[in-house]
Amino acid sequence: MGTVVGMSTQDIIDLTEAWARMWNEDSSLAHQLMTDDCVQWWGSGPDLDSVVGPVQQESFVTAAREKTGNVFVPRLYVIDGHTYAYLWDVTSREGTVMSGIDVNVLQGNRIRENWTFVGPHRDAPDPAPGDALDRDTMAKLAHTWAEELGYTVHRQLVVDERSGRIALLRTMSDGVAGVDLLTVRDGEVEPIWSVTAARGFRY
Repeated sequence: MGTVVGMSTQDIIDLTEAWARMWNEDSSLAHQLMTDDCVQWWGSGPDLDSVVGPVQQESFVTAAREKTGNVFVPRLYVIDGHTYAYLWDVTSREGTVMSGIDVNVLQGNRIRENWTFVGPHRDAPDPAPGDALDRDTMAKLAHTWAEELGYTVHRQLVVDERSGRIALLRTMSDGVAGVDLLTVRDGEVEPIWSVTAARGFRY
């Protein structure tokens, strides 16, 4: 496994699975997973805008779980230094399944910034890893892909050279935010899953 800011790839997976358990069953895990100043942004609305740090998170998640009964399961990962992204599924109490993408910035072994997008269920199997190209080549391909679609890359790309995958936060021409998970294959970028939010980025 590779090393990511002192954390192995497996550590990142364990962190993410614990984040899902926080939402699914144990909101007190927020104190182990978030920095004291951790901020979150949800693409569907401002609900998480005022939730800062683990104390407020624990209260928010407890109330949300009682209301929705959602169960989250992480899927495919894109890991790059102190940032990483992943695809996930969520099943509601009524059995509705949706898919989403989270992008996180780490500080040490805790999450400091989070962006969350939710959209329709991606029921297709996750694709195999892409081509293991160098970082600059992958980044150039992703920037070119985004520019051709009229997207502005937000913050920085998440480039996973080992898996040949990229996560891209973007702002569209109308100011609305979005996210794309991409695979590089045969010198081209192939979308894995894309979600467009209902609003623009807050940070």
